[in-house]
Amino acid sequence: MGCDGLIGSSLRYDECGVCGGNGSSCFVSVRHWNFKVSAKGYYQIDVIPEGATNIHVQQTKPAKGYLTIRDAMGHYYINGNWTIDPPGFYHIAGTVFNYKRESATTRHLGKGFLYAQGPITRRLIIKILAWGLFKNYGFNISFSVPIQSDGPIGYQKTGVRKAKSLRKVVPPAGADTPIVSPSNITADSAIYKPQWKEGPFGSCSRSCGGGIKRAKYHCQQGLQILNDSACMSVVKPMDHVKKCRAYDCPPSWELEPWSSCTKTCGGGVRSRKVVCWQTTVTSPTEKQLSNFCSTIQPATRESCNLETCWGAWKSTYNIEYK
Repeated sequence: MGCDGLIGSSLRYDECGVCGGNGSSCFVSVRHWNFKVSAKGYYQIDVIPEGATNIHVQQTKPAKGYLTIRDAMGHYYINGNWTIDPPGFYHIAGTVFNYKRESATTRHLGKGFLYAQGPITRRLIIKILAWGLFKNYGFNISFSVPIQSDGPIGYQKTGVRKAKSLRKVVPPAGADTPIVSPSNITADSAIYKPQWKEGPFGSCSRSCGGGIKRAKYHCQQGLQILNDSACMSVVKPMDHVKKCRAYDCPPSWELEPWSSCTKTCGGGVRSRKVVCWQTTVTSPTEKQLSNFCSTIQPATRESCNLETCWGAWKSTYNIEYK
C-alpha cells in the first residue's frame, strides 16, 4: 500500500513528508554536534523550527545523559524537571515522537534516539540532561524544513558546537540522581514523578469553513495515565488549540420546510424556499446566486394530497309544527 492509501500503489513520502513528492519543497538540514560537559545539568543542543518534518536525533556514542524535548514556553515533554521518562511514543507539537534509549550496564550510561515524521506545529528545543562528567557528547540531527520557512535567526544547515556556546541549567540543591520511571526496563531504577503530558489532537470542530481542534493535557506517570488529582501540585496547562480546515465550504442548497397543502384532497400544491448558501472562513453563512451551487436546484413546488375526494352523508332533520 502506498502513502495515498491505495493497495498496489508505489507512492512513498519524500524527505519533505509529501506523498509522491520529489523532495523539491524543502531542504534537508544535517547537523553534527560535539561538546564537553563539566557539570550536571540541562544543555541545549539544537532548535527544530516549526513545520519541520522527518526529524532524527541520535546520540553517536553512549554517555551519561538523556535526550529531552522542550518548547519555547519552557514546557518539557520528555525527561524534563529532573525526571527520566521511559522509552515510548509521545504526542508532541502535532506529531508523534518515538523515543528510544539503549542502556549499558553502567548506571545512566546509554544512547538516546528520537524520530518523528512531523510536521511539528511549533518550535522545539532539543537538550541533553547530563548526569555525569563526560569528555564528548556527540549527536547527529537531521530534519527537513519547507522552503518557504525562514527558520530561526542565525539558522545554519550544518555545524559543530563547543561547550562554551551551550546554555546549561544546573540541578537543584540536593539532587544527587534524576528520578527514573519504574517501567523503564534498563539499569536505571528509582521513583517516577507524575507529570502533565499533552495528548493527541481531537477531531476538527467543523468539516470545512475554518474550525479548531484541541489537545488536552492529562496526568501521566511513565506510560500509565493517572487521575488529574495526582498532578495537582503543578498547575494544569491550558488546552493546546490550533486552527484546522481553514478553507471555504462548497456552496450547497438549504431547504426550508414545505408549506401546508392548498387542498386536503383532490390534488393541491405545496411550496418551500430553496436558497444557495456557502460557509466561508470569513463568514459563517453567506447567500450566493443559484448558479454558484453545482448541483441541480431542488424543487420549490410539488403536488400534494392527490387522493380522490369522496362524498359524505349529511344528516337533515324535518320538523313539523302542528
